[in-house]
Amino acid sequence: MLEKLITSFVAYLRQNNISVPTSAIADILKSLPYYNVTIKEEFQMVIRQLLIKDRELFDHFDACFNEFFYMQFYDKVYEI
Repeated sequence: MLEKLITSFVAYLRQNNISVPTSAIADILKSLPYYNVTIKEEFQMVIRQLLIKDRELFDHFDACFNEFFYMQFYDKVYEI
């Protein structure tokens, strides 16, 4: 499930003009045991460090992260 979510998020980043190499998905998946994915800020910081090499894109990444994961949560709430 988490792999699908990360893959979808990377696709969302690409749709929003943030270039992400395919190898970065594997890097994120390998790093999962080393941090708490249930803490939003920690998860966001770690994957931002793994995916974004240009500091000028950090704000754009953060906006995309918040939009994407808000949509994921919002959709789940309305499925109930």
